[in-house]
Amino acid sequence: MNDLLTTETGDLLIRNGDLVIGHAQADIAERIVRAYPGEFKENPPLGCNAVAQLNGTPSPFWRGEVMTQLEAEGIRLIRLDITGTGVEIELEE
Repeated sequence: MNDLLTTETGDLLIRNGDLVIGHAQADIAERIVRAYPGEFKENPPLGCNAVAQLNGTPSPFWRGEVMTQLEAEGIRLIRLDITGTGVEIELEE
């Protein structure tokens, strides 16, 4: 567990009445890439459906769609590869 997000006793860190969280961009990127369009009810077009790319013929436009959706959320993509075992993503820090 990240020491910056916990107290000396291992409890979650609370500051000014709010739970302190760390960087979430990797988690956000994974959720967007995995999600089906329509899964996020507050933003139906959001979602890149990685499963369809892995289980079928990959769309030639998929990489661009992933980049567009991640950048709309403020996440810069460095590398995106579809491999035999899944999708590999490298993000800008």
